[in-house]
Amino acid sequence: CAALLLLSIVCLVWTYKKQKTKVVRASQPFFLNMLCVGTFILTSSFIPLSLVAFDFSNNVLSAACKSVPWLFNIGFAVSFSALFTKTKRLNEILALSKQYKRVAIKPIDVMKPFFVILTSNVTLLIAWTIT
Repeated sequence: CAALLLLSIVCLVWTYKKQKTKVVRASQPFFLNMLCVGTFILTSSFIPLSLVAFDFSNNVLSAACKSVPWLFNIGFAVSFSALFTKTKRLNEILALSKQYKRVAIKPIDVMKPFFVILTSNVTLLIAWTIT
């Protein structure tokens, strides 16, 4: 678990330091950063699972168990939406390039699917937590 958390941080720092290079610019550093943050959150869902081995009160263990789906689903949503929106962006660019049109895709256009995926996950998690 610690190795994966550390690897996510290392990849995030590496992307930040190399963001001016041609390869990283072509890979769209914003999406690489989203992917690193998503995998960090996803991997951190293993931490509450390890608390069972220690002598904590039932309230602490209950809260830890409830946090696992939140961390896992939010991390997965961030990672998946980064990949999904990057693919969507490339599809839009390729579709418009066939028509020989110059395309300018704004960050808000790319973030719409991210917000939809994240909002739907949070809504389901709230409903699950309340019941």
